[in-house]
Amino acid sequence: MVSPKMEAIQPAPHVAWAIDGTVLAVGTGEDSVIVDLNERQTNSVTIIDVTRGANGLVEGIHGPYVLSVEIPPRRSFEMEPEPLDAASVILRLWTYNHNTEMEAI
Repeated sequence: MVSPKMEAIQPAPHVAWAIDGTVLAVGTGEDSVIVDLNERQTNSVTIIDVTRGANGLVEGIHGPYVLSVEIPPRRSFEMEPEPLDAASVILRLWTYNHNTEMEAI
């Protein structure tokens, strides 16, 4: 199985994540964000931020950063888009402790 590249912006602990093909799950159970990386790929670099909001993990900037995903631009081969290679995706991880309360912004 091919995994994205990881960059630790801050030290562990980091949020749990898993990838199945091009579907990325950030967090666990009900406190998770699911992103289909292939569907979100465009003709330019795409950045998806996952932060800790008032009610758990959310996509977008709603509190402290947890993880950012950088998806490379779509590439075409004879006019057909190439499938996304998960190894070309970069995950940037911030310190995450599920048991601490959300910090004020």
